[in-house]
Amino acid sequence: MAAVNDQWDHASIHSLLSFSSFESAIFETPTRYDFISFLALAQKLHIDFIPVIYSDIEGVVAMDTYEMRQISVNETTSLIFKRTRSEAQEAFRSLTSEVAVLGHPSIRNHPNITQLQGISWDVLSDGNIWPAFVFEKSGFGDLALFASSAAGRNLNIQERLKICVDIGTAIKDLHSSRFVLGDIKPQNVLIYRDELGILTARVINFDFSARVVADTELIYLATSYPWTAPEFHHRGCRLSEAVKMDLYSFSLLCIWFLFDFSSGIAYSKNATWMEDFGIASGFDRSEYTLSRLKEDDKLALLAEQLLTNDNSLEQNTKEVLIQFLVSNLRSNPAEREIDFQQSFSLLTQQKEYPLQDRVDQEDLGNDFEIILSIRQLYEAHYQVRCHIFKCLEDRSQDGVAPEKTAFQLALCYEIGFGVPKNDELSAHMLLISGRSEEDLNNTINQMRVSETQGYQASLYKKLEGIGHIKHARSMSQRKIKKTHGDEHWLRREIGDLKSVTGSTVEVALLLASLSSIYCDEGRWEEAEIIETQVMELRLEADGEHPDTLDSMANLASIVLNQGRWKEAEALELQVAETRLRTMGEHADTLDSLTNLSSIFWSQGRRKKAMELVEQIIETRKRVLGERHYDTLVSMSNRASMARIQGQWNEAEVIFRKVLELRGGVLNSGVELGVDHLFTVTSMANLAFTLRAQGCFKDAETLEREVLDMRIRILEKKHPDTTAAMANLGSTLWNQGRWEEAEKLFLEAIEISKEILGTEHPVTITYTTNLASTLWSQGRRKEAEALLVQTKHLSQNEAV
Repeated sequence: MAAVNDQWDHASIHSLLSFSSFESAIFETPTRYDFISFLALAQKLHIDFIPVIYSDIEGVVAMDTYEMRQISVNETTSLIFKRTRSEAQEAFRSLTSEVAVLGHPSIRNHPNITQLQGISWDVLSDGNIWPAFVFEKSGFGDLALFASSAAGRNLNIQERLKICVDIGTAIKDLHSSRFVLGDIKPQNVLIYRDELGILTARVINFDFSARVVADTELIYLATSYPWTAPEFHHRGCRLSEAVKMDLYSFSLLCIWFLFDFSSGIAYSKNATWMEDFGIASGFDRSEYTLSRLKEDDKLALLAEQLLTNDNSLEQNTKEVLIQFLVSNLRSNPAEREIDFQQSFSLLTQQKEYPLQDRVDQEDLGNDFEIILSIRQLYEAHYQVRCHIFKCLEDRSQDGVAPEKTAFQLALCYEIGFGVPKNDELSAHMLLISGRSEEDLNNTINQMRVSETQGYQASLYKKLEGIGHIKHARSMSQRKIKKTHGDEHWLRREIGDLKSVTGSTVEVALLLASLSSIYCDEGRWEEAEIIETQVMELRLEADGEHPDTLDSMANLASIVLNQGRWKEAEALELQVAETRLRTMGEHADTLDSLTNLSSIFWSQGRRKKAMELVEQIIETRKRVLGERHYDTLVSMSNRASMARIQGQWNEAEVIFRKVLELRGGVLNSGVELGVDHLFTVTSMANLAFTLRAQGCFKDAETLEREVLDMRIRILEKKHPDTTAAMANLGSTLWNQGRWEEAEKLFLEAIEISKEILGTEHPVTITYTTNLASTLWSQGRRKEAEALLVQTKHLSQNEAV
């Protein structure tokens, strides 16, 4: 596939998005494009801020101007997180452009335009925050990938025409609302299959789109080889000119897809007449071929000849297509057909999508109001709140919307949002805002009395409601390193907010974040105190709400980690029974049953634990699908139970099945799960099982892969990486390869001393393994010295 070369004139991009975008009478042009103006637009368009950290999601796919990550939610649904690759401030222009298009009421739920499910956050190490758009993943990827796949290659021309009509319908309706796409190409079209098995195309990526109200406005478009119209230039163009460029790009895409140029395989029919176009039979039909034909101004003639020679389309359809494509593939834009509404009405029986000409008559100015999204913002990482405050402060210093900005800063200082509470500075900012103390108190009271701010009626809300989002989020490995500063900041936020609002849901959200830090660090007693507060707050506010049951389940896990089996069992039983009664076979219910099985196992009630795990596996297969992460975790738990009981063959079979099921494929063609830590752990479990059965060569092969992958994912100085070194060392030791084993044990010991300490039990275990290796080589004095050392260290650890 030819590389896409997107170029634009940076000097001219300032007019990329005309913010008379919705109607000049009701939408203010932002005084500048930045993080706050972006949030303001998203907020006023009722787009959710989703508490998923972009960098937590493993596996990135880089495109030309953006990158993507994926979370698999269930057997049939995945979410894609799309983030710009630019970190220049000017990138907020294209981000704002895209959210303006995708959030516009005229096209928000259009069947042929990819729907924006929400906005998540990329939290950078320097404290900066970048938004990431959340979409439903396409089952087949973009049109370029689909066209070269077996499913794409097997389509007949009628099925291909249906895809083209979908794309054209989106363009037609966008043009009707005076939107210009500006970058039409296969990579900006996704292919989905609906519940009836029908393929549908949806347009995506509106970085270079604009809605133009006045015909005299200038807009600036992208260029993508070879899809851009020949008259493209880096100067601004009028609406009518941009529409004609869109039509040219779309028509070229139709020729590419309808007649299998996408395959790279020669068109064998009518080779004689094709030679007139300089295309010999057997020639690679790449984008380069179309580009050359475009330069020679032969595309219109080619379209006419291809359609004339096709015998599979009905005559009236061919005539409409010839008229449309021949007209719009002419090099001279003056000769193109600008209005193609009638053409498309003849090609499709689709129901007309009702367009909404105007947004609701509410003020869609660019002022951002924290209180309107307060619940979602307190559910986010605390650095998001810090960044919002910093950006508001920058605006204040630059004199941007001074009164509105000052009022938001007064609120920040009053409740400790993103900054330590400061009554004096709050009063100062309130004075600058020209608002009263009563206004500020009324704003805060909205938080005290408002119901939980749920998510919009989106796919995300639906998935959250059935418990799948929380489990998808738990799949990702936390890459933002938690520090003492995180704990200090959250404690400060809790104190500041509680002193003003009392015990609100927002306080419970902050307490839950603090509890998770303590759990990650194994500080179970402190976690228990905090999680008990969370549970009591939620119980008082919401009763048997799912969030309350989440807190109770977390508390059960914390108690379990302190060895208090009976208390943990009582709590988890209460949660499981309530969830089963109120939710049925919900993902959360199955979680509770999984926790119960773990408690039974820890109590030595192995038969009951295994029966419960078998039940969970079957239910998850039925509800979530066999390949779902939660199903695979349950299968791994069952394999581990078999291994502990010495049922090595059974454990091996299950571990192999888990690894086989992890082999999904992202729409980029990159293997899904190969670099996921769960996959690596599954490989390590299988290797351990093989080693226990004496299959040392097979175990060694797997353990070398595990070590390489953990170094790549976690880096060398990580406890799991040193464990992989030690496991490989043990396998080599079992084969009598003592010198190789010695090197690995030495390296594991040095790293473990650095990251865990000399007296840590893991470091002592590695040292004992090294002593055994030295003894096996006849170096008994060295081995005895190490054993004395480990005995001394073990005694110190016990003390």
